[in-house]
Amino acid sequence: MHRKWTLVAALAAICAFSTAAWAQEQDTETTETTETRTETTETTTETETTTYETETIVTDEECVTVKGVRIGTKKVELEIPVFESYEIETPVGYRGVDDFFFVREANPNVRKGQWQVEMKAAWMTYKAGSRRDDDITMTPSVKYGIIDQLNAELEVLPINFGDGGHISNFGNTRDGTGDLNLKLFWQVVTEKDWVPAIALWSETRIPSGSHSEKMDQTVHLNLTKTVHQCVRIHATGFLRSANGGRGDFNRDRGDDIDGPFDPPDIGDRRHVQWGLGGGVDVKLDEKNLLVGNFMNQSSNYYGNSNTHLLGVGWVHHINECQQLMVGVDYADSHGAYELPRWLGKVQYSISF
Repeated sequence: MHRKWTLVAALAAICAFSTAAWAQEQDTETTETTETRTETTETTTETETTTYETETIVTDEECVTVKGVRIGTKKVELEIPVFESYEIETPVGYRGVDDFFFVREANPNVRKGQWQVEMKAAWMTYKAGSRRDDDITMTPSVKYGIIDQLNAELEVLPINFGDGGHISNFGNTRDGTGDLNLKLFWQVVTEKDWVPAIALWSETRIPSGSHSEKMDQTVHLNLTKTVHQCVRIHATGFLRSANGGRGDFNRDRGDDIDGPFDPPDIGDRRHVQWGLGGGVDVKLDEKNLLVGNFMNQSSNYYGNSNTHLLGVGWVHHINECQQLMVGVDYADSHGAYELPRWLGKVQYSISF
């Protein structure tokens, strides 16, 4: 009995082992077959090529070109000018345009506690009767800054050289050499944003010269606005009370007109005078400035037409304390005792 069960177990083991071996052999064959097929596919892909054939067809038909009109649309970009506000950073303040020019800027040219000495020389030519006359004058002045916005100046009115203290073409008439002119300059508003610089200043003629009488008083209003980093514009107006005369010149003859004991028959001076003008200056660089001015003002004598003044000039800053100015003016005065004239002038100033 024991041998019988031993034989059955041996047969079962042989069968199990045979089945496992057969299954493993089947798996191995399947894997090899798959791998072989894969390799075959890759080889076919690499060596596969495609050939295209082109066939040319020739016909006897002619070609016809047809022309026509087509309406379409096209996108066009237009540039339209627009006005825009902008801001610039530029320093404001005095640049050298003082009352050497008949339209000055509205900024003070000396600071608090600062002195300035000026010397102006001028040559004026005009037609007097049948000939042309020339006058050469010198005008010294000294200025002091009371505060930054307020200064005072004392000026000796033009000293005429070559005529011996007399008015040319009028005999022994005295020209008032020695008269003084007191100026007070006050900047009311400093320039900022859209607000221009605004200044008021006055001139008082003191009759300290030979044969001068009474005082003349003039009040000026000036505006200055920076419109570009290098460009400024100016506006000015003045009102003058002409009360007396300098020497025998500009003297009011009073009621004794054309009488035998008149002072020299020069003319009746207009008692109230006025003027309006404008100007521009252009900064070429840190040391040079070009200036242009225009003014329309009343005549000095009754009965004469208004005078138009044109002026151009150049300002050169030698250094922080010294500057040189050159200018040429033309006045188209017409009427008795007032004639067209040219004026060339130069001024040197030093501050300390």
